[in-house]
Amino acid sequence: MDVLRGEIVGLLGPNGAGKTTLIKVSLGLMRGDSGSVLLNGLDPYVDPRARVGVSVIFERPSLPDSIRVKDLLYHVARMYGGSYDDVRRVIKLAGLGGHEFKTFSELSAGLKQRAAIA
Repeated sequence: MDVLRGEIVGLLGPNGAGKTTLIKVSLGLMRGDSGSVLLNGLDPYVDPRARVGVSVIFERPSLPDSIRVKDLLYHVARMYGGSYDDVRRVIKLAGLGGHEFKTFSELSAGLKQRAAIA
């Protein structure tokens, strides 16, 4: 399977088909049984730099329950050289306006998905 820069990929299939396993192996979170994986030209199981610029959101995002949405987004933005203006922009884009001061434990499942995307 080849995924080119800028492409968005969705995986569909029945339960147990290996969708989550494929993602985990592709990200280097699990070692594959056979074959090889290159992500950004690197083996993601060996070199975490392979994951730079790659985003994945699982069905149930695992976000810290006690931190406010805007605080976590600001922390992540700073890791990537972003600013608080960037946080305000993604809050608006993700439809999180009015929820930015809530902790993740206060969000619905749908809003948690939006926060993970943001």
